[in-house]
Amino acid sequence: MKKVLQGIHHKDAYTRLVDVEIQQWMKEAIFKPVLDVLASYGIEHQRINATGIAVEQALNSGQIHYADGAFTGHFNAQISRELKEMGAVWESHGKRFVLPIERVPYEIRGAITASKSLSIQAHQAITKTLTTIEENVAAASLGLNIGKALDVILRDLGKQYIRTVTGLETVGVKAEISASQRAQLDTALTNNLDLSIKNFAAEQIPELRAMVEKNLFEGGRTDRLADLIASRFKVSQRKANFLADQETGLLTAKYAQIQAGEIGSTEYVWSTSRDERVRPDHIALDGKRFSYSSPPITNRATGARNNPGEDFRCRCVALPVINFPS
Repeated sequence: MKKVLQGIHHKDAYTRLVDVEIQQWMKEAIFKPVLDVLASYGIEHQRINATGIAVEQALNSGQIHYADGAFTGHFNAQISRELKEMGAVWESHGKRFVLPIERVPYEIRGAITASKSLSIQAHQAITKTLTTIEENVAAASLGLNIGKALDVILRDLGKQYIRTVTGLETVGVKAEISASQRAQLDTALTNNLDLSIKNFAAEQIPELRAMVEKNLFEGGRTDRLADLIASRFKVSQRKANFLADQETGLLTAKYAQIQAGEIGSTEYVWSTSRDERVRPDHIALDGKRFSYSSPPITNRATGARNNPGEDFRCRCVALPVINFPS
């Protein structure tokens, strides 16, 4: 007699746990040092609410920028009013205030010169910081702290496993995996993420540095500098989620295989999520029985073979099959 057991779920929750750890590392290791440099030059991504001499303060902070006879950047009502009082004309198509340098008040010209000097220094400091970060990331282990997230995930997987086999008297129920198996999962998860993040950093840091250098070459607008760094941080957040989803899928699949082996199961029934997001190649596998040691083809275009959850963002699960004496 064969019995098909329930599969493992909650993968999205596991992804969030690991995602938080990866995002925290990326923020602390790559972006915080850069943002600290910006802050040290008085440049912040958050827009200031200028008071007093608004135009001068906005130039000093990098909120607005002057080049080629025009003010560009982020204007509030007070800045706009002061520029109009100087004689600046608003060009809606360029989203800028045009004012020839000879008509700019002397005190504002001083602020423009100072802001340009500050901008050059800030760009150069960020470029140097990114080079240092790149060298540090490549040289040593990242020191990711995935252990706590892994503990939570394994406890939840253990509870699900207990519910799955409850009532099967002939099955020795043991939710906990061995210390060596736990260490293997921890090492695999950490090492995989370490390698993936290093590869990502090796691509992203030079790109970010090139963007900073390009921004300086094109006039050194510090408001754009802050924006482009913020945009790259969003890229890193999406990558963190992708890596967390990919690795927790592999982790969950490996745990399921370990526990299946503990109860003598060598086969499983493939089960999809049965929604519109399931890829056609996986739909073709739904309900069929396979062996853990001989996974089916999950991508007919490449010939790749995987057990459920091992393929790219696969949400399918393996339903273990137990052979009972007749």
